[in-house]
Amino acid sequence: MSSMRRRIATALLVALVLPVSVQAEGIGALFTLRAGPAYADAPARGTRHSVSAQRALDVVDVARDGEGRIWYRVVLPRAQQTVRGEGWVSLEPHAIKQGGAPVTVFTRIPEALQGRDGDDFSTVEVPPQALRLQGTSRDSEAFTPVRWHQVRYTMQRERRAWLREDAGIFRPAKDAAFLTRVHQEMTGENVERPKRMRLLSGVVHVGDAPREVEWALGTPDHTTEEDLGGTHRATWRYPSLRVVFENAVVKEID
Repeated sequence: MSSMRRRIATALLVALVLPVSVQAEGIGALFTLRAGPAYADAPARGTRHSVSAQRALDVVDVARDGEGRIWYRVVLPRAQQTVRGEGWVSLEPHAIKQGGAPVTVFTRIPEALQGRDGDDFSTVEVPPQALRLQGTSRDSEAFTPVRWHQVRYTMQRERRAWLREDAGIFRPAKDAAFLTRVHQEMTGENVERPKRMRLLSGVVHVGDAPREVEWALGTPDHTTEEDLGGTHRATWRYPSLRVVFENAVVKEID
């Protein structure tokens, strides 16, 4: 299966089987270390928005500019914008429930893009109440029994803008609420700045306390505890990391 066809199939699976909320579309969060500009349309392009330092922002996309620098598309809280568009949905009209989960709208029928150099499709999550069916449907040529239905939409959502990577610390799979809470707690407990930056970056060291590990990595997926003589041993497991404590101090990280 080609990479394009695999991507289409994955997107279709999400659209048909795994509808998600608009809040769940983020890929991570960025904690800003300095004030700077963010651009509305694309990296270094469009209306400039001012972003202040020490703000946690949800990240919904990532891209590189012509010089190879990484940019993050962030959500600007409390800044609303009207978004209009049109596209195609793979759900049957009767399956689009008012007040239900957002619907994945493809900006173009993706199978029609195969073979076009440099062309691609994108998707957007739209609340059902914002969708309007246009009365045009097409049977899929590549994904039986998918039938595409043309829609238009108008919705309100928080404004997004592109921010360069050196503006702050990016944490994949975390959200702005997590980074905001962690920063507030560490600041309230007068944690020194170098340690705050390390923990916000998700870096754990031998000698850290459980509280510090949780600030860095969040709640573990699984924990075990045992007493070995006079030593209390606890193991915290994360998706790609294991942290072992002895008497409430990090002893091993692997």
